[in-house]
Amino acid sequence: MTAIVVGATYVWKRWKKQSVDVDVEMGQKPKKDTFVLDPVVVRPRSTVIGGFKNGYGQVPDIDLTDASEIFKQTGFEFHFADGEEVKLDFWVGKGNFSIAYFAQKLTGEFAVEKRITEKDAIKASLREATVQRRCAQAGKGVAEIWNTVNLGTSLHHFFKVAGFGSARNLLDLVKCSSDTKLNTDIVTWLGLSILRGLETIGREGVIHRDIKPENILVYADGEICITDFGCIEINDDKDNLMLPWHSDGDKRFRSPDQLEACRLKGNAKFNGPKGDVFAAGLVLLLAHFNEDDPRILLGMPMSFRECVRVCDKPFFGSKFAPIFQSQPPNSLMGSVRQLVEVNPEARLTAEQARRLPYFSRHEGMLEDKEARMKDLAKLKAIKKTVASISAREARGINNAEQAEYYNNNSTTVAGGQADLSEQLPYNNEGEQADYN
Repeated sequence: MTAIVVGATYVWKRWKKQSVDVDVEMGQKPKKDTFVLDPVVVRPRSTVIGGFKNGYGQVPDIDLTDASEIFKQTGFEFHFADGEEVKLDFWVGKGNFSIAYFAQKLTGEFAVEKRITEKDAIKASLREATVQRRCAQAGKGVAEIWNTVNLGTSLHHFFKVAGFGSARNLLDLVKCSSDTKLNTDIVTWLGLSILRGLETIGREGVIHRDIKPENILVYADGEICITDFGCIEINDDKDNLMLPWHSDGDKRFRSPDQLEACRLKGNAKFNGPKGDVFAAGLVLLLAHFNEDDPRILLGMPMSFRECVRVCDKPFFGSKFAPIFQSQPPNSLMGSVRQLVEVNPEARLTAEQARRLPYFSRHEGMLEDKEARMKDLAKLKAIKKTVASISAREARGINNAEQAEYYNNNSTTVAGGQADLSEQLPYNNEGEQADYN
């Protein structure tokens, strides 16, 4: 009880600083389901939404006190520019229709707030959040949404903070390490986690359709979860899992059978769940070979139209052959080969893949979170000592402006340097500007 009072006092003091007149807007009465909070808005220094019982305060900027507290709670680290005001004003991540900031419960616990303001996107996001919540409750491997608040003109989802950001950051960390065993353990853990998440959503009749590093969250407590259900397809007919050729999702991670359907168009379809498994296999190949983009790894055309034209099953087969040549079937890469099987009939489901001898043998990694936390700490330590790798390469920074921002930030907060790719995430839209 004392901790809650202290936490609430800290939060209130934080918001009361530089406070202005308070404006309260009352909405509908609280729902019995505490997932959907009462849309009460209070505006002192920053906005509090969801009511004073279970609500969250929006955090418009981060100072040293906030940074230290966030690190203690979540493992998320920050940089502050030397010689400048000790405060950061930034977003945690961006999507097509949303932007994510830090928020804080009145009990003191920090969260990530995903904010949507576009009218049509609000309706879609409500559906997305409902399905993601159901899947997270049904099993492991899916990122949990703590609460949602609908203010009519804006929608707000609140998540647990992923201290290591997305799997894109995990790939950047692996890129710096020459420790083969450590890297293999990380890729194995990543694979097990993705397959577990896919198996969970599959039992709920959900097809993700957008598996990629940016949609996989890595928590400081040793958990990896699938997130971002913005492209999902719900299909309760387990005997008919085929999707139309024009289904959404990142075009870089499409399976050979979906690309074939794109060539045929019309009524052409592809197997949705096995398309997710193929994308998961590509993610593991990127991690294993220290690559950022499957088009570069496999020598695919950068133009999507050209990719649809030339990237058929024989094309993928010719690219995979040297990668998996001489790989024992019960090894990590021998198992990944079965995830990226070019023939969808022979490709495994997520459930079947988890039961492959290699993954079954390492299933305990999912529960040994302490060991995974130690692995993450090793990777971070390695990354900080790799002086020969430029800031741009090591931290996944995508343009000159971001690189300059990183180079100008040298103050370490909370015991370690921040990975700015958590704050300045992989610019997927920019990477795909010519890929449509």
